[in-house]
Amino acid sequence: MISTHKLFHNKVVCILLAFFFSIIPVLFFITFFTSESVVFEAKIKLEHGGEVKLYCSDTEKENWQHTPCVISKKLKAAQRTSLRAHIKSSQVKLIRIDLVSAPAGVHEISDMSLKGTKKIRFKYIKNLDCKNLVLERSSNKKAIIKTSSTDSSVIFYSSKAVYSKKELFTPGVFVCMGLCTIVFSFLLIKLDSASWLKEKQDWVLAYFFINLLLIPCWKFDTSADLLNENRRKAVFPRFITQKKEINSNFGREFDKWFSDRFYGRNELIALWQKLLANEEKFRNFSKTGKVYQGKDGWFFYTGDDAIKNFMNTSVFTPRELQENLKNLTALNNFCKANGISFYYFIGPDKHRIYGEAITSFTKNKPDSESKTAQWVRHVQQNSDIKVIYPVDVLKKHKKSGLLYYKTDTHWNKAGGYYSYLELCKVIRKDFPDLPLFIPEKYIVEHHPQGDLKILSPVTVPEDKHSYKVPFLPPKLQSVPVGSKVIKFTNSKGRHSLLLLRDSFSGAMLPFYCYSFKQVRAFWRYTPPEDFFSKLKQEKPDVLILEHVERALADALEEQHAILPFLNSGEK
Repeated sequence: MISTHKLFHNKVVCILLAFFFSIIPVLFFITFFTSESVVFEAKIKLEHGGEVKLYCSDTEKENWQHTPCVISKKLKAAQRTSLRAHIKSSQVKLIRIDLVSAPAGVHEISDMSLKGTKKIRFKYIKNLDCKNLVLERSSNKKAIIKTSSTDSSVIFYSSKAVYSKKELFTPGVFVCMGLCTIVFSFLLIKLDSASWLKEKQDWVLAYFFINLLLIPCWKFDTSADLLNENRRKAVFPRFITQKKEINSNFGREFDKWFSDRFYGRNELIALWQKLLANEEKFRNFSKTGKVYQGKDGWFFYTGDDAIKNFMNTSVFTPRELQENLKNLTALNNFCKANGISFYYFIGPDKHRIYGEAITSFTKNKPDSESKTAQWVRHVQQNSDIKVIYPVDVLKKHKKSGLLYYKTDTHWNKAGGYYSYLELCKVIRKDFPDLPLFIPEKYIVEHHPQGDLKILSPVTVPEDKHSYKVPFLPPKLQSVPVGSKVIKFTNSKGRHSLLLLRDSFSGAMLPFYCYSFKQVRAFWRYTPPEDFFSKLKQEKPDVLILEHVERALADALEEQHAILPFLNSGEK
């Protein structure tokens, strides 16, 4: 080991090393002594002074009876005062501002914002309700209100979801960093003056260096999905496979598992995106390397080998086809043995429908020879599994309007509706009485911030296009399409449905809820843990396995987990 003794003669070097070593206790402080919150900020000016109280709700239901006051502050007359509060809640949807003991007059609320996983400014915070006051005028930065009595209140709602996160730059963090730097500087300088410790200096540095290497293992993210990346996390690999063999891919699979969970992952990604925001845009690719800019304002996701998929350069080997079909057939046979109708649905990738907007790459093979088309043909020719892949239907209907969002990986409600019709065409062969949703009219919707803009905010602009989509009745508008587990009951529907899905089912879920009397939907590709134990009590009539085209490999891989049970022949 190279001796570091000479370095310690320079006190500046000692202080810099001490600052570097302080990262460990600071991370400890952040992990165990700070909590996740949403930061509320606003400036309020009362004409005659008074007291301001703030209440927040994490749902859209106006139930304020048990909601504690977040902040209470007395304001001087005609003086603009800044309010800042840390709201310890998973998310914030409603904000209520009470003006207590404030005489009637004209008041001003400005620069309101909510800061969590993202920062929402005043223009995305809309007025919902008023009590004893009138909202005279409102702009993107401030609202002028006129009160008619001593006590009044105003309720705002956030048009975008704001989720809580830990705030890294707080006074406590800076105090911890400063104290630790001073202590470590003192210790390192003392090491140089203490002759009996000079030989231990290398060991001290090695100890701290090893601790720094262990920082990613400090605390693992235990959530099941990566919402910003629209995918499930990698599962922990088996060292011994089901065939009682050593898993030769254990290292690579463990690396994927660790990469999805290490401590500080989300913060590093957010920091990287902020750094990219200060640089110039690339001509076609985003600097994250996962977004491609096509013609006419189209943006495409390039992760998960999407470009290889587009070019049709990757296909299954005969053995892979056989193994994957064996897994899917086991699920299909289990459903048949228990009186459940099984349907397998694959949602086409956006570049499969609007590939003409991609100009930098050319297809090596036609779409009829793509990996997904190869898989669909193999399933149809070698099994009785009902597989639906509506690529031709969507290409036919795209002339009537946009079916996918231009700055998102997903289709809109129009694309989901045409796919739902194609799926129901197959289901109705077994269940002729299944009702179909027929829209009374079509409306125009907007989707300003797609998931590609979240992934690469510098490259992808706000989507200003209009999308003509079917109008949903109020009950269907309330279907929680973004939830991981959904239970929905409709007395006018027919039969019961168990849906295994990913995010691509979001645009189709309201239509399912119209057709079926009971819908249970799970954001996963295998049945939930209690499915087999509750099969006799809650046996569905229909089971649909849905996944987007780019998730083909992940969906098939997850079937391995339930293969031993399905092959056991249990009913």
